[in-house]
Amino acid sequence: MAAKIRQFASAAFVHSILISALFFFGNIHEASADTPRNVIEAMDLPFERGGREGAIAKIQTQLSWIGLFQGSINGKADKSTHDAIRLFQRGIGDPATGRLTPAQQKSLEKRSGSLRKRANFRTQAIDWVGMQLDVPLGYITGKTVSGSDNLAVSLIGRKSGSSLIWLDRRIGNATVSDWQKILTNWAIEKELIILANGIFGPFSYQVASNGNERRYYIYETRARETRGIQVILSEYDIPAMIPAASRILSNFEPFHSQGVNPAHVEKLLAEGEHPGAELEPNWYKTVISNGSGSLVSRDGHILTNQHVAFGCDKLTINGADAFLVGADAGLDLAVIKAPRLVGREPIKFAPSLIELGEPIFVLGYPVHSISPSLNATSGVVSSATGLFGDRTRVQISAPVQPGNSGGPVLSRNGSQVAVVSSKISLDLKNKVNIENIGYAVRSSKAIEFLETFGIAVQIAIDAFDEPRSSAASSAMEWRRAVVRVECHELKD
Repeated sequence: MAAKIRQFASAAFVHSILISALFFFGNIHEASADTPRNVIEAMDLPFERGGREGAIAKIQTQLSWIGLFQGSINGKADKSTHDAIRLFQRGIGDPATGRLTPAQQKSLEKRSGSLRKRANFRTQAIDWVGMQLDVPLGYITGKTVSGSDNLAVSLIGRKSGSSLIWLDRRIGNATVSDWQKILTNWAIEKELIILANGIFGPFSYQVASNGNERRYYIYETRARETRGIQVILSEYDIPAMIPAASRILSNFEPFHSQGVNPAHVEKLLAEGEHPGAELEPNWYKTVISNGSGSLVSRDGHILTNQHVAFGCDKLTINGADAFLVGADAGLDLAVIKAPRLVGREPIKFAPSLIELGEPIFVLGYPVHSISPSLNATSGVVSSATGLFGDRTRVQISAPVQPGNSGGPVLSRNGSQVAVVSSKISLDLKNKVNIENIGYAVRSSKAIEFLETFGIAVQIAIDAFDEPRSSAASSAMEWRRAVVRVECHELKD
């Protein structure tokens, strides 16, 4: 059954590409054209149809947009077409006849048009690689420079968090035959089955699959340089992604412009002048790591970990300037002052040690590079001591990640009961085979540390009472006192 699905999806993807190109694409630059029709046909992609076949192909494409069509977009009223129409008819509550009425055609056109609009295609010239293509912004969450020489650009898929489109640029005297061999070797290395491949003029192409993932490659070779595109799809997504992938591949211009000078790459990366940098505020371009912290005084003092705040040329809190006041390496605590936060209501601390089994919440900013907003996880106090019985810490079951360090551990009423410090080491985790163990500095030790620097914290008398509102509504209030701590390295 899986093999049949892959066969249908492959043919459908192939036959929809040229149709999409014919409907959506306008004039092309003489020096750099879209993918040649010969390559499209050699890859068994569809060609323009008129008359009845053209009308049927249009319906097949519309059914693909809504994820119901798994056959070949061939302009023929075959079983796959009738089956998809029946599914559509059932979905709108009509008898499943396999033949569309005029009213049903309008409904199909409206639904598929809505999904096509959500794909939000925009023609973009990506100067770093010197290529132009239609980018489905609705499916893309960002872009980044990639490749061993930083001459490639990866467009990250919103669904998977991995590359949906990879724009590859290689400098060198490889021939088109060399590139055909390279594509074949890639398929072997990735254990892919080659579904189609070949050469036409300066173009080499390939379609390959392993049953879970399918890759579409088109590369053009010119003097001393080869440029190409890879569209990487889950096999399960192919029926719904056929029209979008068709448009991407058909309107691809490998040599639209010159591209970045390889000799300037490192300088541009250091200066933040590269794809993806436009998504970063200026203050973020020198960030080398981040942690979390809690606002502990109206004077703008932030409590965090020593390992978060040390070794930094500069500190910022939520992007605003801050400076280190003091730290304790033994407790792994530090206090920072952020002038911009002066006057804001600080967090309150629990008056006593939280008991074993009590529910807790962890708020912070883990893996900020891919998840910039505040994160919340929940768990319990799973041990009243830390690693090997360390009584300065407690053990928690709430998942913590890099970037949670220094963030507050809160009681169910939002009072700080500890400071996230670390998770179990990978080496020890592998030895004892355990998950979801984190350690946090007790609030009593944190209070003593803050008092060393003359900072008197607020104490909550109801720290362990039943919560007055849901965790979701409470978190909106707690978040005001939880901050991101950024460590910067300044270039000479």
